[in-house]
Amino acid sequence: MVKKAVLGLVEGALIGGVVFFALLRLHAAWSPVVAYAAAALVGALVGAVAGKPIWAREARLEGLLKSLAGAFIAVTAMYGARKWLMGLEVSLEALGGGAGPIGEVPGAALPSIGAGLGFVFQMDDAFGGDGPPPRQRVAEGPEVQPERAEDDQSEGSEQRARSEH
Repeated sequence: MVKKAVLGLVEGALIGGVVFFALLRLHAAWSPVVAYAAAALVGALVGAVAGKPIWAREARLEGLLKSLAGAFIAVTAMYGARKWLMGLEVSLEALGGGAGPIGEVPGAALPSIGAGLGFVFQMDDAFGGDGPPPRQRVAEGPEVQPERAEDDQSEGSEQRARSEH
């Protein structure tokens, strides 16, 4: 359980860090449009790989839904960080990053959002159901239906009445 939690945190933080470094390589200014687009990308990527990854057997639909939900949640978290966490100052100047409120420092915001989403998706997978029961390779014998003499007679009489009309 702890291993899955740590794995989710690390996966999400790495994805957030990769998106941050991609923004650096593209020389993208940290404007609101870039902030929300980057957060959506982080959320979608974390949703695709955290928990049950999208390439796992019979997990494509789940991965797609997690990606959509992750993008929405990440954009919402970015809005919250930019709007209500203005007092939470971070400084990444020692690492070559910026300093200021967490929503204005992409090197802190994106990995934080990714780590949070990765943790949530891993815990959802850990506590979720085991999924559908495995398919049986060999078909079992024919199922025996309990006798329903009264029901069969009433259904037969109804069908005869319909066919007569």
